[in-house]
Amino acid sequence: MQGKLSTLQLLKSLHFNESVYIVGGALRDNILGLESKDIDLLCLSSGSITNVTKQLKQLFKDKISSPFTVGAHPITKMRFKEDVEFKGSFYHCKNVELDIGQAKGSLIEDIRRRDFTINMLAFDLVGKELLDLSGLALKNIQNKTLNTFPNVSSENVFKEDPIRILRLFRFSCIYDFSIAPKVEKVLTSCSRLLKEVSPERIRTELEKVCIVGKLSQFIDLADRYSTLKYFLPEVSSLKGVEQDVYYHSEGDVFTHTLMVVKNSPKGVIPQLAALFHDVGKPQTQEFFPNEGGASPRIRFLRHELIGAELSENILKRLRFDNRTTIKVRTLVKNHLRPLSAEKWSLKAVRKFCRDLGEETNACLDLAEADILSSFNKDGQLRNNPIPKIRKEIKKQQSTIKLSPILSGKEIIEALVLNEGPRIGEIKKKLLEWEDEQISLGKTPTKQSALTFIKDYLSKLRP
Repeated sequence: MQGKLSTLQLLKSLHFNESVYIVGGALRDNILGLESKDIDLLCLSSGSITNVTKQLKQLFKDKISSPFTVGAHPITKMRFKEDVEFKGSFYHCKNVELDIGQAKGSLIEDIRRRDFTINMLAFDLVGKELLDLSGLALKNIQNKTLNTFPNVSSENVFKEDPIRILRLFRFSCIYDFSIAPKVEKVLTSCSRLLKEVSPERIRTELEKVCIVGKLSQFIDLADRYSTLKYFLPEVSSLKGVEQDVYYHSEGDVFTHTLMVVKNSPKGVIPQLAALFHDVGKPQTQEFFPNEGGASPRIRFLRHELIGAELSENILKRLRFDNRTTIKVRTLVKNHLRPLSAEKWSLKAVRKFCRDLGEETNACLDLAEADILSSFNKDGQLRNNPIPKIRKEIKKQQSTIKLSPILSGKEIIEALVLNEGPRIGEIKKKLLEWEDEQISLGKTPTKQSALTFIKDYLSKLRP
């Protein structure tokens, strides 16, 4: 069987009666040797959208989703549900989305309205020809430069849609592209325009860089061009916040934070948790006298608790979903706990796993990234207990309990209690008792658990 070809190759092989073009990022990614899951098709008339959609639907029948239309400027969306065979060739099309839109004016008029030249290529599906109407698209892709259309003010490009500032940073980070001097010249003066952008669109840009693990570079660029303060002022405020050189000779809180993000796994939750793990430090910084006239020691007591609240507020402001918000808050709140893991008892290990639940590994990842980004006054990394604690957790996996031997319902029925917060407290105490029993080499049973609960409740009564 022949190897699978791309969706782009499939579209290029089709015969279209209408004037339709492949445009944008899919062509850019193809030149860069990357696969694109989103392909934009551009039609020169509204009638063409209907005809192209109908043609694709008929040609691939049940292999492509039913089209639907979204947006103020209607775009018809279709998705390949599975790979397809066409004229003896096999194409890798599953989950590739097609956006079929209408050009705003002529082809050249539509192209010049786009953000950067690297996204201004067009492939004529009728004439089977690659078009570079800007005259710079191919050149800028090859020399890895982010530029705007010739003779078009870069400032006007950003004024037309300020989110393009963050898109510029994203492209620069993901593709390792430099920013053209004419674009760079106006970035700082245009940065205030981000105040006009909806939180949802900012969130989308953050999510995209987090997924590929490029948040550190993204934040660094945003800071470099005085943009960060307009969409993440809490992170911008980390600049210049001095740390104790005995623990953080690498620099201020901002410098340390970018290092932690860079050392963290890819993904929205781990990248954001790393970004916000020390966001509470500016509010908690304290200086303590040092002996012998040396520089004062610096402490940030309870910064993880303040940081947890701040991270929650930031994520809510940017319209992140509740799941992401809660998980990031949990990781920020608990990121210091594994730093003392060398002193943990077996009971402490089990309690940590119980408290963190499914976020146990993520919390260990964050703590390890924190450790690998912290240097003492001699420039040496602090001791890393995380590998040891991972080994211990794996060893104890069978004895680590995330829920007690008795359910809330069983406790209520056996002891004739009412539902409420008291049941949660009983379950917590029951888990602690079970940990103690296991540490003593005993096996808890439901009957012995009931006996413990009765004894516990009797001691609470006056």
